Amino acid sequence: MNWKLGLTLLLTLPLISPAAASDFSGLANPAFGRSILLGSERRQEADCAALAYLPFQETDIIDIADAEAAEDAPTGDRNINTPPASENQFDEFLSKADAERLKNAVIIRLASDVGDEAVAYDLFGSLMWRMTPSWEGSAEDIARKEAFRKAIAPKCGAIFNAARDDHLQEVLTAVSATPISLPDVDTCLAYDLIGQKSSEYHDYADYLHSDRDGDSMYNLLLGKGGAKRSAREKAIEAKAVQIKITPQLAALRMLACLPVLAEEFRRLHPR
Repeated sequence: MNWKLGLTLLLTLPLISPAAASDFSGLANPAFGRSILLGSERRQEADCAALAYLPFQETDIIDIADAEAAEDAPTGDRNINTPPASENQFDEFLSKADAERLKNAVIIRLASDVGDEAVAYDLFGSLMWRMTPSWEGSAEDIARKEAFRKAIAPKCGAIFNAARDDHLQEVLTAVSATPISLPDVDTCLAYDLIGQKSSEYHDYADYLHSDRDGDSMYNLLLGKGGAKRSAREKAIEAKAVQIKITPQLAALRMLACLPVLAEEFRRLHPR
């Protein structure tokens, strides 16, 4: 399913079969939206924990994929100088027990931020995946991911020392008392207005304006015209002026707004 079409379908879940948007239904989970809004300190802690746990991740699936790729590839296509993903060596910054302790402490904190333990585990897995070369194991991909890991490592010294000494409570930021608050509908619409100035906007953030069956989600949310819509849009423009955020970040936050706008759509267009 096309990415932007999936986002558009997500907002119309009350009007279509759930199966039609099943590949993207998780994006309507408020926990997904909160994961986009994680603070920089929490993200750094999570990156450090993922980096430390990387050597100890399960590689069975990667091993199988490597074996199948080796069998399927013509002999002339095999690059003996490029190791498959499962053979890449990851630096061990901690023992497995210490890395496991750090991972668990960070996942507890991620779960407190997003309000969903399963999403926190998935998020942690995606962070490790981001540091791991693809199964194809191209030289460029291996070098890029290695550079990415090396850029993260210098920021993790204090966290790694705390994991070794079992003093993580003193170094990691505190568990959140309540999950991250999602933006309200008008703030999301202000993000949409700001994000339109970003070069990334049309890649993933313009789902409100994508036509489906001759109309857009924006029109279905605000109405097609009239004084009420004009007043609402002026209020949104005023809010956008007050929000000090780059267009690139505003476009990214449109992903965090998916559950907010999906819920608003359900409210306006119930089954």
